[in-house]
Amino acid sequence: MSEIFEKINKGEGTVGKILTDEKLYNQATELTKRADQSLSSIIAELEKVSEIFKGLGSGVSEVILNVNNAVAQVDTIISEVHQGRGMLGQVLMEGSRYDSLFTITMTEIQKTSADARLAASRLAENMEALKHNWLFKSYFEERGYWDKAEYEDRIDASLRELDEKIKLIEKRIEVLRKLEEKEIVGDKDMFAQIKASEMNIKKGKTKEFNY
Repeated sequence: MSEIFEKINKGEGTVGKILTDEKLYNQATELTKRADQSLSSIIAELEKVSEIFKGLGSGVSEVILNVNNAVAQVDTIISEVHQGRGMLGQVLMEGSRYDSLFTITMTEIQKTSADARLAASRLAENMEALKHNWLFKSYFEERGYWDKAEYEDRIDASLRELDEKIKLIEKRIEVLRKLEEKEIVGDKDMFAQIKASEMNIKKGKTKEFNY
């Protein structure tokens, strides 16, 4: 050991040259500093992307919740039609001032559907972009995020669920349009189909309307 330290003190060997040559020492120190900064920057960026991934999942859940709420709202409106209750029931019975309220409700429901489609499209694009970025791909593979049995499949499942919700709300919008146009007033067969659809929804099923 004493021989090694003696050589270092004399500036012999790689370590000795670095420690005794001020220029080399400063360069080595600067390189180390830059490497630390670069590593810290990369880690910070990767952590940001990790948060983005978490946000994608929660974002889909929020959109699905909004669509579920809109579907429930439409189901309530349809069920009230049978007894002439609610604003749509008043529209059908009287064609009164409730027309404007119905238009507002339809606009809000259609916006929810459009927002859901946009969210699904953006989520799919973000997933594809991140999957093909070499830096992010290797990072998430190491952490298990890219396991097809886990993270990506969960996102895919969320997208499929969102697509089903969008189809469901679009069916409801079509029913409301027909109700608004008074095409099915007094049509007992149509009301029976709506009633049956409501029962299927409660059981976790969906039923096509035969127009």
